[in-house]
Amino acid sequence: MEKLRVAHQSLPGDPLLAESVCLLRYIEKTGTGTGDTVRRCA
Repeated sequence: MEKLRVAHQSLPGDPLLAESVCLLRYIEKTGTGTGDTVRRCA
Protein backbone atom coordinates (compact mmCIF):
# COMPACT_ATOMS: atom_id res chain seq x y z
CA MET A 1 0.00 0.00 0.00
CA GLU A 2 2.82 2.43 0.81
CA LYS A 3 4.28 2.02 -2.68
CA LEU A 4 0.96 3.16 -4.17
CA ARG A 5 1.03 6.42 -2.17
CA VAL A 6 4.16 7.72 -3.93
CA ALA A 7 4.48 8.66 -7.58
CA HIS A 8 4.95 5.57 -9.73
CA GLN A 9 4.88 4.65 -13.38
CA SER A 10 1.71 3.14 -14.78
CA LEU A 11 2.14 0.75 -17.67
CA PRO A 12 -1.02 -0.89 -19.02
CA GLY A 13 -0.76 -4.57 -19.88
CA ASP A 14 -2.51 -3.93 -23.19
CA PRO A 15 -1.85 -0.36 -24.44
CA LEU A 16 -4.33 -0.65 -27.32
CA LEU A 17 -7.12 -1.76 -25.01
CA ALA A 18 -6.25 1.00 -22.52
CA GLU A 19 -6.40 3.61 -25.30
CA SER A 20 -9.77 2.31 -26.49
CA VAL A 21 -11.21 2.41 -22.96
CA CYS A 22 -9.88 5.96 -22.59
CA LEU A 23 -11.49 7.04 -25.87
CA LEU A 24 -14.80 5.60 -24.64
CA ARG A 25 -14.35 7.75 -21.51
CA TYR A 26 -14.48 4.86 -19.07
CA ILE A 27 -11.13 6.12 -17.74
CA GLU A 28 -9.42 9.52 -17.94
CA LYS A 29 -5.93 8.28 -18.67
CA THR A 30 -3.61 5.63 -17.34
CA GLY A 31 -1.86 6.43 -14.11
CA THR A 32 -4.42 8.70 -12.45
CA GLY A 33 -6.69 6.27 -10.61
CA THR A 34 -4.48 5.10 -7.75
CA GLY A 35 -3.60 8.60 -6.53
CA ASP A 36 -7.21 9.73 -6.74
CA THR A 37 -8.41 6.67 -4.83
CA VAL A 38 -5.86 7.12 -2.04
CA ARG A 39 -6.77 10.82 -1.67
CA ARG A 40 -10.51 10.11 -1.59
CA CYS A 41 -10.13 7.39 1.02
CA ALA A 42 -7.99 9.55 3.32
